[in-house]
Amino acid sequence: MAIELADAVGSVAAGGDVADSDKIFGIEGTTLRTWLASAMATYIIAKIVDSAPSTLDTLNELAAALGDDPNFATTMTSALAGKQPLDSDLTAIAAIAANGLIARTGSGTAAARSIAAGSAKISVSNGDGASGNPTIDLGSVASTDMSDSAVLVRIVSPPASAGATGAAGQIAFDSSYFYVCTATNTWLRAPIATW
Repeated sequence: MAIELADAVGSVAAGGDVADSDKIFGIEGTTLRTWLASAMATYIIAKIVDSAPSTLDTLNELAAALGDDPNFATTMTSALAGKQPLDSDLTAIAAIAANGLIARTGSGTAAARSIAAGSAKISVSNGDGASGNPTIDLGSVASTDMSDSAVLVRIVSPPASAGATGAAGQIAFDSSYFYVCTATNTWLRAPIATW
């Protein structure tokens, strides 16, 4: 008995069957059932795969992409839990575009910094630290300067008189005397002698 193709597909889709004696376009029922089952399987697989790339259109390829890990979600959750949380200080550092030294200037703030010489007696190399460690050189002139929190001590040329120009903390010496400036333009001296 000849039946319409639409009726056969509808019957199989509804859980029915095509009789062995049924024919569509001269194809008998047994062959028709095989063809319909194959066509339906192909249709269902196409719907599941949708437009996945060819490298991810099988379960094996999907499993390989997930590292063949049956506990992929747990593995990823554990891995993400061990990461540094978002922090205002890290965000501030990430926002700095300059190279070199970075200083935390407050909670959630940071700035690029560099080491600079505040005096001609000091030289600084690589002050921003971008191409290596910063180097500070006191030089030969600065080696005569010593300081504490109150007075800068500097070795100068000996004064010509007790009222010669000078600043507190300056010292001088020659072959006969040791000189100390105790206040602006006020010098004291002590003889140098063996003892």
